[in-house]
Amino acid sequence: VGGVIKKKDKKKKKKSNKKSNGKDDEDTKGEKVLSSCCVCGAEWDRYVGKKKCYTCGVPVLMCDGCMTEKPDKTDGRRLEVRCGLCKEEGVEVPANDLEFTDN
Repeated sequence: VGGVIKKKDKKKKKKSNKKSNGKDDEDTKGEKVLSSCCVCGAEWDRYVGKKKCYTCGVPVLMCDGCMTEKPDKTDGRRLEVRCGLCKEEGVEVPANDLEFTDN
């Protein structure tokens, strides 16, 4: 995924939000989920809460369950809120903390 958020095609047809078992499914509405939560990895594709990667500041997806736990505001858990690219590359220092020098 590497910092890219894929979007679903939105159709203007009215669809039933009922699954075959009769329960409501408000998150996916019968469509394929393309992304996942940056903290727990659960399937998730809605960008809510204006959450950003702790290290680079790129917008990240965070599910409702992780939003209530507030890992981005909890000391010791901030590194959990990182984009796929920062996790893949092992980046752990926020860009704001880096100091650039003239060479």
